Amino acid sequence: MMCTVLNKGRGGRAGFSLVELLAVIGIIGIMAAAGLPALKGITGSTGRTGAINGLMSALDQTRSAAILSGANAYVVFPDQAFSTLPATASFNPSNYVYRSYAIFRDPNPDLGETNANTVQIGKWENLPQGIALVSTSVTALTLTNLSISRPGSTTANSTLLRAIGFTSSGGLLNQQATSGVTVYEGYWNGSQGVPARTNNQIVDRITLNRFTGRAFLSIATNTGSY
Repeated sequence: MMCTVLNKGRGGRAGFSLVELLAVIGIIGIMAAAGLPALKGITGSTGRTGAINGLMSALDQTRSAAILSGANAYVVFPDQAFSTLPATASFNPSNYVYRSYAIFRDPNPDLGETNANTVQIGKWENLPQGIALVSTSVTALTLTNLSISRPGSTTANSTLLRAIGFTSSGGLLNQQATSGVTVYEGYWNGSQGVPARTNNQIVDRITLNRFTGRAFLSIATNTGSY
């Protein structure tokens, strides 16, 4: 067997110099810094998409529940007034304000439901981290007095909640063609909404047809308050 050995000699280069390595590291750093805003934008867009998908699904589920049960059904959204409820070891109302929702429906005696409490469908859902509901879109909803079990409690209490309601025919209970909610990248600080970006903030808005109850999505740049 013959083995050939290649010898570079003194003039050959077996690797990179320190200067070349530092130059490559510097270029990688510059490229990473340039791509960070785009990466944040992708992350925010993913969060909004997840929030919208969850809300659209909840609205469709609520509409179906109203039709199938023959009773009014609601998607409820805690607003700022919700934060005044007493906190417990397992329930901090501030964690639900403008970033959560749940589905309820009225009891139907034909289904053997004789109590006065609403029936909760599923559990309370939170929006993805860094995503919140535009407060003005929630407070624009009709205020509904529901006897519900608040998060962390099994006792039903009569509570005023902002809600989108559906009738047994599938239409909107409050008959407002503009009923809907808007999500954005940001958070509620206890007194106001704080957007992730102050300029050209993209929001996703869900509105519903008052007769059919069908939801549809639009994307816009918010210029008002949050």
